[in-house]
Amino acid sequence: MTPEPCGNRRHDAFAPGDKLQLVIERADGTTENVTVTSRLDTHEDVRYFRRGGTSKGVFFLEQDVPAAGPERDALMLRVIGSPDPYGKQIDGMGAATSSSSKVVIIGKSDRDDCDVDYLFGAPAIENPVVDWSGNCGNLSAAVGPFAIRQGLNDAPRDGIATLRIWQAIFRNASSPMSR
Repeated sequence: MTPEPCGNRRHDAFAPGDKLQLVIERADGTTENVTVTSRLDTHEDVRYFRRGGTSKGVFFLEQDVPAAGPERDALMLRVIGSPDPYGKQIDGMGAATSSSSKVVIIGKSDRDDCDVDYLFGAPAIENPVVDWSGNCGNLSAAVGPFAIRQGLNDAPRDGIATLRIWQAIFRNASSPMSR
C-alpha cells in the first residue's frame, strides 16, 4: 500500500500481514526488539478516533489486535505516537495530553450478563509503556455507539439501546483480553 500524502508530509502506512520492526526502549535503558505482524490497515482500521466526554481515544476491535503482551503494546504505542522524547506525539493519533493519549479495545463478551468487554489503555507520552490497569469514564460513554456501529450489539429500533459493558480489567489473567 502506498502512503497517502497529507500536505507536504507522508503518513506511515501498513497493511494486514506487514511485519513491523519495533524497538522498545525502557526507562532503565534496556531495549527489546519486537516484530509486530500487522492485523490492521492504517488507512482502513485506524479510523475509529472517538470522543467520549472530555477525552479522545483510538478504538479497536479485539479481533483486530494482537493478544495481550509486548506485540499489542508496541502497536498501541505506535498508533498513539509514543514514546516521543519531545512530548508531542507528532507521528501518531495522540495529542500529547493524558486526555487524548488513550486506546480502547472492544470485544463481544463471553459473559452471560454483558454484551461487550471494554479494555482501556493509557499509553505514556514520553515512555514506551501502556497502562492497562485503569479506566476512563469519559471514553466508556463512547463504547456503546462504537459497539453498535461495529455490529457487536443490535442497533436500536426505537432510538433506545441497552448495552451491558464489562470493564475487562476485572477479568482473570487467562482471559483473552487480559492485561
